[in-house]
Amino acid sequence: MKYFLKGLFVFILCGIGQSLSAQESIIFEAGLRPKMVYKTKQQLITQNLLQYRGDSLMLANLEQAGIENPQESVDTITNSSLTYTGNAQGANYPLQMKITESDNYDLPAGALLFGEVQRGIPVFDSIANSNMDEATATAVLKGVSALIKNTQVPPTALKVGESFSHSVPMEIPIGPSVFVVDIVTEYTLIDVQNGIANLNLDQVIVMNTTIEGYEMTANGTGKGTATYSVGSRFLTGMNLELDMTLEMEIQGISIRVGMKSKSRQELELLEAADFPEGLINLEN
Repeated sequence: MKYFLKGLFVFILCGIGQSLSAQESIIFEAGLRPKMVYKTKQQLITQNLLQYRGDSLMLANLEQAGIENPQESVDTITNSSLTYTGNAQGANYPLQMKITESDNYDLPAGALLFGEVQRGIPVFDSIANSNMDEATATAVLKGVSALIKNTQVPPTALKVGESFSHSVPMEIPIGPSVFVVDIVTEYTLIDVQNGIANLNLDQVIVMNTTIEGYEMTANGTGKGTATYSVGSRFLTGMNLELDMTLEMEIQGISIRVGMKSKSRQELELLEAADFPEGLINLEN
């Protein structure tokens, strides 16, 4: 459970769009662009619950095996990163991420991820300065690539008061199985003040997995806000609170997984004129 929650906090990087009218409408767009630096700082606080329910014999067997029931924990995770994109080479351009602050042992400060944006799709293929074995590194590279891909949003016109929805899948490994839920976020444009668009965010959790032999339900809601620089075409901040519950029945055993999270994300967009020591020059 803890590994999964830390995996959720892999760095999600967004861009934004141009203004149609300074006070009444915008074009919202999320995605990476060539020859830029994306500076991201994120904090995630989660309250986690794993609870087993069943007959007294089953619960006694769990206790005898040393399995705590319920299992509760609180995690606070802070991460910072710099993501660099190089010159466009046709439809592709190089991509690097440097972890600048981390309390994750597997992906510490100084870790480097290398890849390429291929026709708009980010693909990380190698990692350096990490504490991961090959299998874990492969999974992290795949997860980072997928998270950035899933959070990209095509240009969407929004007037004040209007909304649009975007769905992002989330994988939850439990035992030998992987369950998928969709986090559907509705973005509503509240106003545009001095070039900054203010948006309200509403989220719902939708179950997206059917596995024979399992009875499963998932539900959850979230609320938050976001700020968006119209002139810089970039999302500058996001605050979200999410409450999610997953329940499943397996051969008379009920498992309940709960998570309450509070996240804060600060982002800054810079021109990629110079690259710090330790990174390959993306101009080449």
